[in-house]
Amino acid sequence: MSDPPRNQLRHGARGFDLGEAVVIFGDDKLVMTPKTARHHFTMHFGTHSQVLDIHQTSTADDGSVTHTTLFTISRANLAAMVQDIAIPTMHALTGVLHHLRPGWMAKRRVGAVLGLVPSASEIPLVTRLRRRKLVVDPEKLAARAWAPEFLDDLYELPDGQMFTLVSCEDAGKPRMIGIGFKFTDPIRRRRLLWLNNRRAAEAFKRIGTLLRDAAARYGTFHRALPWF
Repeated sequence: MSDPPRNQLRHGARGFDLGEAVVIFGDDKLVMTPKTARHHFTMHFGTHSQVLDIHQTSTADDGSVTHTTLFTISRANLAAMVQDIAIPTMHALTGVLHHLRPGWMAKRRVGAVLGLVPSASEIPLVTRLRRRKLVVDPEKLAARAWAPEFLDDLYELPDGQMFTLVSCEDAGKPRMIGIGFKFTDPIRRRRLLWLNNRRAAEAFKRIGTLLRDAAARYGTFHRALPWF
C-alpha cells in the first residue's frame, strides 16, 4: 500500500478537536484521545516497519504509563484485506443512495440547507485554531449556511456540492434526515441524490462487521478494540 498522506492541515494545526475527543496527525501515526479518559489510542501506519499496529497508552494515578498492543497487521495483508472486502462493502451500500426530487421534498416538507457540510477546501473557513487543533466555529458555520429560494435551484449547484436535508413535517423542531448532493450523469442530465441517515447507519454497521471479521482473518487482535 502507498504511504499515508502527511499532515496538511492549515494554520499550523496538528489535528482536530471533535468535542468528545481529540485527533492528532503525525507523519506516520494518528492519535485519538477521549477527553473523559486517561488513555489514548495510537495507530502507527508502519511506513518503515511494514506493520500497522494499534495500541493503547494508559496513565495510572501514580503517573506510570502502560502501552498495550491491541491489533497488528502487515501492510501486505492490509492491502489484501481491503481488496477482499471491497465488493461486499459496495453491496452493503447498495440501496443507501436514492434519487431526490423537489416535488417529493415539497410534499414532505423537506428543506435543503447549504454550507453546513464543508468541503475540504472550506474547512479553514469554518474552523479556528485552539491549542494547535482546529475546532469548528459555530458562528462561522452558521454564517455560511443558506437555503435556496426554490428547490429547483439545487440543480444549478456544482457537481458534488452537498447540502443538508431538514424535515419540517413533524411538529416542533426541524429534524435533519440526511445529506444530498447534485451530479451530472453520463448523458449530461442533472440529478439529485440523497443519503438517508437511518439507512446509512444500518449500512455502516454492516460494513463494521465486515471490517472486524476481515481484520481477524488477515491480522491479529491482541486485545478487543473498543469500537468493535
